[in-house]
Amino acid sequence: MLANVLADAGKRVTLVERRENRRWSDSRCTSVQARVVEIFDALGLLDVLDPELHRVDGLVFYDRHAGQNQVLLDITAERVRLDCAHPHAMSVPQWRTEEALTERLTAKPTATLLRGWSFGSLT
Repeated sequence: MLANVLADAGKRVTLVERRENRRWSDSRCTSVQARVVEIFDALGLLDVLDPELHRVDGLVFYDRHAGQNQVLLDITAERVRLDCAHPHAMSVPQWRTEEALTERLTAKPTATLLRGWSFGSLT
């Protein structure tokens, strides 16, 4: 995401990606929080991601040892109110988020993507 913001500002950006292929089946992230949704909106990515986006109105974490009656954390929309354009999290597969960010970045004339590379050191 930062590479996109820098490229938008006219800065030269080189993104180094160890993986050669664009897609993979693992996902380390299944949702993005409200403030990230706002950044996606500012970058024009909400329309691109729209078919995959699912609104998440909140999460409730329970203590599995104490049973379903012991709430550890309740961040449902009724309990947490955010004063922003997108006051909710969105569920979207990580691969799709990365694909949209990469497509946007590589369309920029100041951006370069190096797939199959790794970064060892900076001198």
